Amino acid sequence: MRDTHLLNAGTARGEEEVKHCSHDDPMAAECGSASTAGLSLGAPTAFMKRPSLGQPASHVPLVDAMRDRRRDRSRSPAVRETASTKHLSKMLAGFGRYGKSRPPGLRVCSEGSFTLSNLMEVWGRQEGYTRKDILNAVRVHMFHEDQTSLRFSIEQKPQTEDTIIRVLPKRFERSDRAEPRERREGSDARRPSGSRPLASEGPFAETPKSAKDKLAMSLDDVIRSDARGTARASRPGSSTENYQRAQRVSRKAKQMGLTPETQHIREPPLGSADEGIRRRIDGRRSTPGAKATMAVLHMTEAQVTSLFNYLQSDRPMEHARAIWTNIHKEASPLTTLLLSSSVRKLLAGRGVESFRGKRGT
Repeated sequence: MRDTHLLNAGTARGEEEVKHCSHDDPMAAECGSASTAGLSLGAPTAFMKRPSLGQPASHVPLVDAMRDRRRDRSRSPAVRETASTKHLSKMLAGFGRYGKSRPPGLRVCSEGSFTLSNLMEVWGRQEGYTRKDILNAVRVHMFHEDQTSLRFSIEQKPQTEDTIIRVLPKRFERSDRAEPRERREGSDARRPSGSRPLASEGPFAETPKSAKDKLAMSLDDVIRSDARGTARASRPGSSTENYQRAQRVSRKAKQMGLTPETQHIREPPLGSADEGIRRRIDGRRSTPGAKATMAVLHMTEAQVTSLFNYLQSDRPMEHARAIWTNIHKEASPLTTLLLSSSVRKLLAGRGVESFRGKRGT
């Protein structure tokens, strides 16, 4: 009852204000009538109305007014990709990947990281760039065009509160790094799934850590370092040049029959010098000298045949003696030695002891 009485009193007082103001200001009278209507209906939202610029108080809720106030506040414009940011990002990527493009005095670790303060000191201020310009370029072009792998990463150095900019290696290519990696504490940054492993994370990139260095490392870093040393120890020690030299030595050993698989491979011994000559001539490695030797051999065979025919017949011995003399001159000593026993038998069959030649039998 008390609340109803107060509401009615407020309504009556509002009607009096409307009547009083209607003579001076029609807009005020309209506002007053709307307020009176809201009070008479008992709507609680009438007390939440506030006047806005160019609108009646009854048409602007409090929530809309607060939204307008936020909209009126000044905001820094969003950083967008421009030609200048793209050019600056390419220069920063070159600083981290290629030693030839770095300005003098810029300290870059083996992973392509450098501090923003060092960059501003040796290069940024002279070129007219600010820290904000460099960070904006890094943030806009942080990802590659496919948006799956990182090009840059930004970390905060806890000791000096300096910003570390890291340039990741170019995809599917190798890059040259400069100085050894500077160990960072309190960094939880991990390599994204779309980027390939860094060159320093390979099994043959870093030198083994000493016991003094391991004392300042975490347990995970010590385990990772030991695993890299094991992989490095299992790598073959021969380079490409040594490998080719070893192949040449192995091939020569096989040719000489010094390897287990070739040490028992031998050609059968030659029956005679004439047989060896014939075998070499029948093959593909015949030479003009070997061909001449073969011609002499064929002529010697013809003479031996004639000699045997003379000795086995009743023909005069003078012809057989002449043929044997020619055989001595043209045939090899081994051929003459092999024929001597046969000639002696034939001569003994005819009752003759020997020929009277230079090497007569």
